[in-house]
Amino acid sequence: MCKLTNNIKFCTCIDDNIAIEELNHYWVLNRYNKYKNFDAIGEVRLPFDKAESNYIENGIKILNALSIKESFDKQISFKEKDRLQIVLNNNSENSDEVMNLNIHLDHGLKLMMKIRFTF
Repeated sequence: MCKLTNNIKFCTCIDDNIAIEELNHYWVLNRYNKYKNFDAIGEVRLPFDKAESNYIENGIKILNALSIKESFDKQISFKEKDRLQIVLNNNSENSDEVMNLNIHLDHGLKLMMKIRFTF
């Protein structure tokens, strides 16, 4: 169960009847191996209603949260070539407030990330 705290939380427990795009803040983990694709999805719970308008500041907060093991409600081990997409303010009426962070893990557990912000 995903409990709201004073920290950013990546929850895996979302209602099966809700499309991921309906969530205001969500994340998608894509992992490929030669036998099958693995996808994990969930909701991002922020300790505040809306993400900051500063993309860099949000990116830093997200990276800091990802480095804390307890940020996910279930254990998720990142691997090389994983792709993590984090979308904040998805339901905003102002499209300029929607933040799409695409994180590519180049060295797995070392969490050496390349982040591309999509405006």
